Amino acid sequence: MGAIRDLASECARTGRPVQGLYLMLPPVATKIQSQVAVFAWRVKNWVRPLGLRALNLPCQLMGSGMAFPWNVICSAPLASGEIVEDLKLGLSLAQRGHPPLFLPSAIVTSRFPSSDEGTRTQRERWEHGHLSSIAEAPHLVWKAASRLDLATTVLALDMAVPPLSLLALLSILITLVSGFAAHLSGNWSAAILSFGSLCAFSFAVLGCWLVFGRDVLPLRAIVSIPAYALKKIPLYLRALFGTRASYWIRTDRTGTKAIEVDAEQRILIAPNAQTNESPRATGNDILRDAYGIFGIPIDCVSWNSVFLRLESAVKERVPFLISTPNLNFLIASMSDANFRSTLLFSDLCPPDGMPIVWLAKLFGVPIKTRIAGSDIFEALKLRWPQHAPLKVFLFGGAEGVAEEASRRINSRPGGLLCVGSFYPGFGSVDEMSDQSIIEVINDSGADLLVVALGAQKGQIWLKCNHYRLTIPVRSHLGATLNFEAGTITRAPRILRGAGLEWLWRIKEEPVLWRRYWHDGLEFLQLFVTRVLPLLAFSRWYHFANNRSDAISVSFPERPHDIVIQINGAAIEKNVGQVAERFMLALDADRDVLLDLVGVTRIDSRFIGLILMLSKELERRGRTLRFGGISAPVSRLFRLGGFEFLLAKA
Repeated sequence: MGAIRDLASECARTGRPVQGLYLMLPPVATKIQSQVAVFAWRVKNWVRPLGLRALNLPCQLMGSGMAFPWNVICSAPLASGEIVEDLKLGLSLAQRGHPPLFLPSAIVTSRFPSSDEGTRTQRERWEHGHLSSIAEAPHLVWKAASRLDLATTVLALDMAVPPLSLLALLSILITLVSGFAAHLSGNWSAAILSFGSLCAFSFAVLGCWLVFGRDVLPLRAIVSIPAYALKKIPLYLRALFGTRASYWIRTDRTGTKAIEVDAEQRILIAPNAQTNESPRATGNDILRDAYGIFGIPIDCVSWNSVFLRLESAVKERVPFLISTPNLNFLIASMSDANFRSTLLFSDLCPPDGMPIVWLAKLFGVPIKTRIAGSDIFEALKLRWPQHAPLKVFLFGGAEGVAEEASRRINSRPGGLLCVGSFYPGFGSVDEMSDQSIIEVINDSGADLLVVALGAQKGQIWLKCNHYRLTIPVRSHLGATLNFEAGTITRAPRILRGAGLEWLWRIKEEPVLWRRYWHDGLEFLQLFVTRVLPLLAFSRWYHFANNRSDAISVSFPERPHDIVIQINGAAIEKNVGQVAERFMLALDADRDVLLDLVGVTRIDSRFIGLILMLSKELERRGRTLRFGGISAPVSRLFRLGGFEFLLAKA
């Protein structure tokens, strides 16, 4: 327990995430390959972090032996299911101003799996995840360097270093190729340089072995390193050209005993370094990684995170409304407050349309990919276990479409089982909310309700009947029914990735050209009158007020409501600290008055946090009002499409 005590103590002292020394031990039946793997692990998790620590630089998170201040971890993107979620979490925290600190005195150990299958899946997951991260490194380095963010730049550069065996193979290959080229051309400068690099690499590995590896890797085993690297070539080829592992799978540890600190207990949350408060258990939306983008919330989530949240809602049988905003949603929400309220009411809003992704990137929101509703449905078919299929009910669509989609779904192998469908016609929301219709839907016992009534009507119907429906997961996935029924085909992946799916949809359904024409013109007007002015004003205001990133939150005494007074930089890196105060305010079960007069800066992540506070208060029958707001911040709200919040002032 000494490692846990040291991690918690250092975390509380520094107020930063802390990573202990996480080492792997060989399995009981030790092979040469396992000894080499243990040594390579030490180079990655011990030698390199020690060097970074000596330079007063942050380290990567390693997946176990980690401690976090509560105000930092409470808003971090956890349970993403990413294959290298520890690397992604460390980078995310560094980008938010909380780079991890290496503490080599806190030692945590685990053991490599004994079974061949466990070894294979573990190494494949690590290597494929590492290679995927390397592909993202150049973009991360450029983005961090352009912001003069030293911590994130260092972590991204460190992430770009290939695995030790691959680095050895590349060094040897480059030396051989340059030598062959020199033999043909007569110019030996490149060959000499590559040979010198290979010698330097070899001496560095030898030095690491002398200091850190002699107890785990005998001298005679060093000569087996090239053979060990050669055996991994098929693994690297599968990662580059074959099917790459894309989500986390638990390693088979049959026969493996836990020692010292169980490495599966991966995260330790230290008490808050400033308040000494213990972490609070909470199930509300304050902890969502939501960003405010032109009037609506957009969740920064991964594919695996979406799947895990849906899986949890089904298991616990709790209402879970997922909305998938696209450009049409964005345009409609700016003129229809009722429709906008359905998005604010939703439990998850991943970006469906590429214009949403482009806008997010333009304003620095870390959304990497589009998560379309139809893709979610397809992923459920592929990933949900077939022995216990997800039961689906289809509601809406043109006459006969839901019935045909149901027949096709059930005729093919997959993780979905359609247990019913209903064609409600083209009545009003009230007519479609008749008790007899709700009973048909609820009596199906489904896990997922797919609605296709047209975006605005469908979203409003879902919100109106949210507490009457007993099916846990519900979503409006309009075109999905047509795709499943085969009445229209979906655009090729290359068009979807380029943001040109709308052209294909017009080919399949010519009647849609009017909608896309209207949305395109509205988006052009939005870009000229809102996006460009907001970019210019926010950049100017950022530099004019870039005095400090500090923030303070206070609770002035009031008899009948809670006043939250915020001063300083209301930006992403401070969200964790403020989110904790918001949860305290929610626990008081009173109306909240938010005072932003002292706010010097505000960004889309903080606005997303305010949206979540408003939602949670509304769910509790309470209200959010604004007690004051400075003129520049008020202008940012108006340009950003959040003037409806100011109406509560």
